[in-house]
Amino acid sequence: PLSSPTIAMANRAVCQSRFPGEPDDVLQLVVKEKPRPPPGRVVVRVTVRPINPSDLISIREGRFAHFLPQNVTIGGEGFGIVEEVGEGVTKVTAGQRVVPIVWSDYLHSGQGSWQDYVVVDEADVIPVPDSVSDEVAAQFLINPWTVYGILDDLAVPKGEYIIQTAAASVLGRYSSKGKRDNWRKACLCGC
Repeated sequence: PLSSPTIAMANRAVCQSRFPGEPDDVLQLVVKEKPRPPPGRVVVRVTVRPINPSDLISIREGRFAHFLPQNVTIGGEGFGIVEEVGEGVTKVTAGQRVVPIVWSDYLHSGQGSWQDYVVVDEADVIPVPDSVSDEVAAQFLINPWTVYGILDDLAVPKGEYIIQTAAASVLGRYSSKGKRDNWRKACLCGC
């Protein structure tokens, strides 16, 4: 069972072992050793991990097949608590709420956020204030920056509108809250 004392010191991870494929067919729960932080790095216990369309596209298209024969741990973003810090880390402390930026390790070693623990550089940890919920913090990296890019690329002239359908999504909600000077009014059509 996953609750045994041996597993308590382990790192459960959702891994992809075959590429490409549908998530139900190619993902499996794997138990790995709990990581320790080398100097300058931080171990974060990930407590919230969203499922983004980009994660599903990566699974279905086999974007990480080049990491075979090792299993690839999926996941592009998340939220967690600092579990342990390596020598020389001064920016964060154990017990602190953070968003770990996993992209560097994800793209170079296939280690994403869909696991109990991630190891990231100290520079790749964003402290989260208590006023921000865990769930909102877990979605800080992909969706807001996607909306920013979309609205910036559209460069809607002052006084004009954006009409967005399927606005009940996270992207739709973020689009309606744009506060930058060059973000214009949006007409949102939710589903």
